[in-house]
Amino acid sequence: MLEAKTQLSKLVEAVESGAEAEIVIARNGKPAAKLVPIGVE
Repeated sequence: MLEAKTQLSKLVEAVESGAEAEIVIARNGKPAAKLVPIGVE
């Protein structure tokens, strides 16, 4: 979780650009959240 917190801008950029389809953020080794792009409407 701490790494995601410090790297949030880079993670959002990776999802926005399509470099990553989704990013799962874990806390204590267990999935806690998923970062996915919002589709253009």
